[in-house]
Amino acid sequence: MVTETGKNLSVLIFTKPEMDWQTFSTWYSFKQNAPDCDIAIFCERNESVPFLYYQWTKRLRIKTIKQKFFYSNNFEDLNILWAADIFLKKEILNIPLLVIKPYVVLNNIFNTKILSLFQENIIYKEEKIYFINKNNLKEKINDFYLKENELWQKKENTYCLEAKENENSWPLISFEKGCGRWINTAKGCPFSNAAGLVSQEMNINEKKIIELWKKMVPLYQATI
Repeated sequence: MVTETGKNLSVLIFTKPEMDWQTFSTWYSFKQNAPDCDIAIFCERNESVPFLYYQWTKRLRIKTIKQKFFYSNNFEDLNILWAADIFLKKEILNIPLLVIKPYVVLNNIFNTKILSLFQENIIYKEEKIYFINKNNLKEKINDFYLKENELWQKKENTYCLEAKENENSWPLISFEKGCGRWINTAKGCPFSNAAGLVSQEMNINEKKIIELWKKMVPLYQATI
């Protein structure tokens, strides 16, 4: 059974080369608030991106695979299953497995609603998170091609919320639509400037993200 601090849960960050600081933000938040989970990173290999990206994964000894996507970029859902299958077969990670994209952070320990999802034997999808609690993922992919079966199950609940759109404190939060004065089109890493991104209109979720960014500065600067 998965605990509120992530014991017995595996987490895979599914990312791209240009999402360096965003991926670090995701990784750091899970290490802070779910310290007992196992975390790994899958990043698309892209020769056009400078080699210095993701140097922090080596220095922090994070399990990382950089590889070209097996399917075209138009089939992201298939690539997520394929990447998850690699980590499961190599026994780097285990089920239950939470797959998350950059811009998502864990703002607090898992609450009972999210923990109840982790107990279900399903393959579930939202926009920015995926939950896998079944093996034989290749069979699932084959069923999609051969039988036109659905890849993912759907639920009425939402487990990852947008920071600016939710006033109540929530663990799994995306900041893709903004956080305080920070906007998605801003260039550069916001960690060192986090204090200047505070606004009066911020809700509790945005405030927690800003505090996380402040804490990230020493480690990120020491490892990039």
